[in-house]
Amino acid sequence: MRPPLVTESEVLEAARRVRARGKEINGWSIRRELGDRGNPRRLLAVWTAKGDAAPPAAEPVDTISLPAPLLELVAAAQTALTIELDTIVRTIHRHAREDADATFRRITDDLQASEQRIKEQLDLAEASVDATETELDRRGDAIASLETEIGEARVQIAGLTERERQALDRAQEAETQIAALQAERDSLTRASQLAREAQTRAEAQAAAMRDEVGHLRAALERAEAVRQTDVGRVTAELAAARQQIEEARDAHQADLTAARQEAAAAQASERTLYAQQERMLTELAAERTERRQAETVLQATQREAAATEQRNAALRAELTEVSRGRQVAEDRAAALEAERRGAMSVPTG
Repeated sequence: MRPPLVTESEVLEAARRVRARGKEINGWSIRRELGDRGNPRRLLAVWTAKGDAAPPAAEPVDTISLPAPLLELVAAAQTALTIELDTIVRTIHRHAREDADATFRRITDDLQASEQRIKEQLDLAEASVDATETELDRRGDAIASLETEIGEARVQIAGLTERERQALDRAQEAETQIAALQAERDSLTRASQLAREAQTRAEAQAAAMRDEVGHLRAALERAEAVRQTDVGRVTAELAAARQQIEEARDAHQADLTAARQEAAAAQASERTLYAQQERMLTELAAERTERRQAETVLQATQREAAATEQRNAALRAELTEVSRGRQVAEDRAAALEAERRGAMSVPTG
């Protein structure tokens, strides 16, 4: 079994460099970082299995004890804040999910349509190449037949008069034209080889687009998992805060001075909650950025498909030129046959 082109440590280092530049980590970005080496699927699998891509653990929240009057105020504020956060999170999640689903459907439809167009073009190119090869075989048989007839004519022309020697000169010219036809046949063979290579490249591009669809689908799934994790984390934090407030209500009674100090602590806790809310909004903005990056990848894929269509148009033009060259070769063969018949009909003696 052939060893891999790049080691796992090289894959992990390349992925970290991509992440440090703020780019999306996928199989193709890691491959570019490695100098276009390695299989994109294997590179992404190594990073998924052994990369340090897990989100950081949440910091524990200090337990706060409050007096009963402040507990009621904090409980009321906490309830309103919880309802508002739940509403915001659910609304953002719904809109993000709808946008992601619509984007995924649009990407899938566009890529399927592009793949179908490329497949049809490849079928046409393959049929054209087969027809060209058949024509080359037929012309090869015709040339072989002409060569046989010319050999027979050489035997008959030996020892003839000046007029017959002129006919021999015409036969030599015919041989020159046959050589030109053979060179033209070689040119047609090279054009056929170029058509096959273009077909192979188009098939490779179609496979790359299918791989890109898989990468986009995986990115959407990762975004959905991150959103689910954020919702669960916010719910857990709110439940922990409620539990802490209930324990503080049952456990502690203090004088007015301590109450003022604890009220300041409660304000600090509220600021912490607001900071957490800001962090959530920042993470949601990051998700929107990731979605825009996915749209950028889609646009690049569409540009590649357009380039492929242009190359296929160039291939069709090249095949048209081959057809024209074939027609010219047929005309020359017809003229050569007419000259050969004229040479054969020259009277002897």
